Amino acid sequence: MNIAAEIACLAALVLRINKGGRFKGSARWPYFVLVVVSTLPVLTASHYGGKMVYGENFLLF
Repeated sequence: MNIAAEIACLAALVLRINKGGRFKGSARWPYFVLVVVSTLPVLTASHYGGKMVYGENFLLF
């Protein structure tokens, strides 16, 4: 999962470097999607890591 997040982050970085840090028009959506796609695997992997370290019921809710 972290490798998938890394690939999405690198793709977002390449897009940002190619656009010079300025997104106009339709270039905003691919960057936004890549950032969201890279966030989801990190959240999932961190949840499973918490389960491994603290046990099955480590969340209070």
